[in-house]
Amino acid sequence: MAGLSNIGTSLDYPPRPNGRGGLALASGVANVESEIRATIETVKGSHIFEPWFGWPIAVFSGIPDVAATAAVIRSALLLALPDVLDPSSLQITSSISDAGLLNVGLRYRVVTEATPRTLEVSFRAPDQG
Repeated sequence: MAGLSNIGTSLDYPPRPNGRGGLALASGVANVESEIRATIETVKGSHIFEPWFGWPIAVFSGIPDVAATAAVIRSALLLALPDVLDPSSLQITSSISDAGLLNVGLRYRVVTEATPRTLEVSFRAPDQG
């Protein structure tokens, strides 16, 4: 478990109160999921000091091919979390629901663990209003 300290602690995503007058924090493996969500739900270039962070979500409206969308998200995650995610274990699937939601499924492994993890997120694409 000592390796988990290298992952660090950051604000949980999405930001929210912790019930004690501060903001909720995530650390260890929970921080990894928070960072994945932040990367997937952040428009590339929206952070002034980290313009590389996020993925070009606007490209989703121009790429109806869900496999290409998954490849763009994978690339953004490996750029944002290079020392945290095991690239050989990172599998991403994406689909567009009838309601116009982009559904993203991830299977990944944190480099300090042997256990594979999964995460599923959905969000409305920019071209869907």
